[in-house]
Amino acid sequence: MMMLSERIGALLFAQGEVPPLPIKLPLAVTPEYLLSKTDLAGGPKNPPSYQQLAFQYQLGTLLLDGKQDLTPYPRVVVPADMPVPDSLKTAKVLLADAKLSTQLAEVQPGVDGKFPKVAMDTATGSAQIFTPRSETFLLPAEVAKAAGKCVTVSGNATVAVCFAGSLDGHPLPESRRVLALYLTDLKNTGTEIEYEPNQKVVVHNPGQLPLLVRQGTIEMSFQMKDRPLPQVWALKYDGTRGVEIKPRPTSTGFSIDLQAVTNPEVFCTYELIWN
Repeated sequence: MMMLSERIGALLFAQGEVPPLPIKLPLAVTPEYLLSKTDLAGGPKNPPSYQQLAFQYQLGTLLLDGKQDLTPYPRVVVPADMPVPDSLKTAKVLLADAKLSTQLAEVQPGVDGKFPKVAMDTATGSAQIFTPRSETFLLPAEVAKAAGKCVTVSGNATVAVCFAGSLDGHPLPESRRVLALYLTDLKNTGTEIEYEPNQKVVVHNPGQLPLLVRQGTIEMSFQMKDRPLPQVWALKYDGTRGVEIKPRPTSTGFSIDLQAVTNPEVFCTYELIWN
């Protein structure tokens, strides 16, 4: 399930839906800084002022050992609480503090408009990504319904990622082969975790097999008016067709009920095909 979630992002880039942003803006850290921040949570998080630049610059971490070629980077960002090492004395360095975004707008403006339409609701923790060939919904349990131009998801009652993407290169409303995913929560049996107020998570017991997949059912509706109904298949682990799902016609297209777990061999992955 984690692999399928990652493949959504990979598909967006592979199909050219999300072109790489042209300006690389690394966060440079020293080995000493990383070691000083290492704890049970795994180490330092990217500063919030740096994270919010993700739709304007290529972000990533640059580990400094004094031998880096800094010429590909017009600017370099360092954590505000890290001493600037000698290897960066000749570089154009900015601190990852509250002024970072304002300073960059003046000296190194980022590129807007290169990403697909991204809608985020920080109050509910939901997000949506729309491109011509795909629609993706990240839903907390409190958000029961979400809609894009082609796809509407309703009946959600759990943390879920819902996705529909064209696999034949055509825009989603015109595609003749569509991949649909309904991914819910996944944990080991016996996992024990504790959420602390400072956004840290303590894993008291990592658990063991078998894996527990949270069951759920959603209705996924497609606005594809004046098209015949597709064949819909719930797929097995190896990608072969397992269980046929019957779509229902609607006034604007059709809808299907997707289960997170269909049977012991089939879960979360669906193929829609027009022969």
